[in-house]
Amino acid sequence: LLIEDGQPGHITASYHSRRRTLDALVDNMVAHEFTRSFRMPLDSVKSLYATVADALYRNPVKAENSCGSPVPPEVRLLMSLRWLAGGAARDLMMLFGISKEAFYEGLWLTLRAIVNTHPINFSMAAADLDGTAEGFRQRQRTPFLWHIVGAVDGLLVACRKPRLSEYAKPLAFWTRKGFNAFNVQAVANARRAFIFISIDCPGSVHDSVAFGMASPEELCV
Repeated sequence: LLIEDGQPGHITASYHSRRRTLDALVDNMVAHEFTRSFRMPLDSVKSLYATVADALYRNPVKAENSCGSPVPPEVRLLMSLRWLAGGAARDLMMLFGISKEAFYEGLWLTLRAIVNTHPINFSMAAADLDGTAEGFRQRQRTPFLWHIVGAVDGLLVACRKPRLSEYAKPLAFWTRKGFNAFNVQAVANARRAFIFISIDCPGSVHDSVAFGMASPEELCV
């Protein structure tokens, strides 16, 4: 609901008209502001959009009947990228003129499209490992980094407490930092691009154990 002239009102066409397109955002932001806001330069966003646009398309007639107007694929992508960069969901709903239901539907649709079109894999082919090691050698000219094929780190990604129907031991997600989370283990190459991600453990599991349960350790030993 919107407040108009001091009275609550329904979502209207004027609200939908606030849906920001990529061109509109670019016109109102300089390049470094766009990159800082979305954690990606404009060219990379356009390249990503070209690969996922078809997966983000929805039947406009169905969208018209459900929420008044269709949400363009580029709006789905932009709001999802900004959310991944740290934007608050409520602020993004207002910025792009999206209802709560449409926001989360578009968010998960976009995340699935990105994962399906840009799979992350840890290649053990000799040529790929040599190329990754060369990238690290170029960044630091020291013999200690001549055989590095990935930089490993862990991250606690906050989540709600799971229900008993979803996980047998919900308390396992409670972390020493005072919130429920997943323990995410990731490996990046010299270009800071992820080449492996594991989300197999709840937040209370130590990083060393979580990484030990991930496949890269078995492949690299």
